[in-house]
Amino acid sequence: MYKLPKKNHDAMLKLAKRFQALYRKYGTESWEVYQLNSREAFEGSTSIASTLSASTNEEVWVEVDHYKDKKARDSVVAAVMQDPDAGALMGEMAGIFSPGYSMIMGEFNPV
Repeated sequence: MYKLPKKNHDAMLKLAKRFQALYRKYGTESWEVYQLNSREAFEGSTSIASTLSASTNEEVWVEVDHYKDKKARDSVVAAVMQDPDAGALMGEMAGIFSPGYSMIMGEFNPV
């Protein structure tokens, strides 16, 4: 999950396409990014934007990767980390995030 200033929207789109190509190069089944399109929440719920303390001048994005299994994920991530372009891409992405923000990550299993 990413939080970034709205002014960085176009730069993030370009970076997302480059990351998607990099991960697909090494075998991820899919690598998708979604932008939060509503800050509303049902009564009794909390919006993701509120949870992340995202201001109205910030966007919230979620990256969803799919792999065949954990072994495939580990293999893809290891290959990406060895790719000469990966470090520069990660540095660019860190520079696009809102100040003081770091990426939120988690691993989920289907139920």
